[in-house]
Amino acid sequence: MNDRQFESLMFNLGQLQEELREIRIAVEQLREGEQSIKNGVSELKLEERMALEKLAMKEGRELKVRPEVKRMAEEMEKQLQANEHKGGWKDCGLGFLLEELKKNLDVLEDVAYRPYIQGANNPVDFYIRKKCANINNFSMMIADNFGKLMVRKGDG
Repeated sequence: MNDRQFESLMFNLGQLQEELREIRIAVEQLREGEQSIKNGVSELKLEERMALEKLAMKEGRELKVRPEVKRMAEEMEKQLQANEHKGGWKDCGLGFLLEELKKNLDVLEDVAYRPYIQGANNPVDFYIRKKCANINNFSMMIADNFGKLMVRKGDG
């Protein structure tokens, strides 16, 4: 290799190094942009949640909870307290929670289609309420683990 060829190679190497620097800068800018987008989405979700909460409150009055919703919430809490010994759901993976939700839904579907006589003391009615509460609880756990449920100051 003669001197002229060597100089040409060195010049090309310098150009390649400059292009590599520019690519690294562009990649860093893309990463920063991606993080900025993620932050923006998080802020949007927070704003969305706050807007929904405002809609839930009409003219400063608390949202009126239907008796059926209150009864179901109480049943859900009973189920949560009965399973307190299991340690909660914060560390449960999405796959596990979805599988449990599906299991309870399958059982509910099986029981709900069986013929039975409706009545206040019918064990099937009680079992259906319990399964529905479990399904609602697993749905709540999934939403909670994804940060979709927000506890406001002053909420129990």
